[in-house]
Amino acid sequence: MKQAYLNQKGFTLIEVIITTFLLVVACLGMLSLSVMAIKGNSLSKMITTATALVHDKTEDLKTREFTNQELISGSHVDTGNPFQNLYSRTWTITDTIDATSLNIVCKTITVSVSWNSNGKTHNVSFNTLQANQDG
Repeated sequence: MKQAYLNQKGFTLIEVIITTFLLVVACLGMLSLSVMAIKGNSLSKMITTATALVHDKTEDLKTREFTNQELISGSHVDTGNPFQNLYSRTWTITDTIDATSLNIVCKTITVSVSWNSNGKTHNVSFNTLQANQDG
């Protein structure tokens, strides 16, 4: 009887169940990592798009005349935003006045883009200065 037991070849049912369980656990771990990678890539794409929108508007504002309507002190909403349904683009202009001549010497331009993703609001902002070349 002992020899019959030693001559048996193959796997027992317990070994097959344990191996199957370990494979299922490993596959579920890989699946959760894949989901996290997809979500991370999606957020990265949104941040890249928002950064491009901020950069585009910042460059557009810096090429304008110092007295242009879009560079008047205060908050502005971009109605020409190409992704208006997904991203909200705004900018704020703050004047810096010279104390001696009371002229505007430069403007601080803050461009912001915000969007909602997974119930959270995200925001990208850039600040830049534009000097008054006339004064």
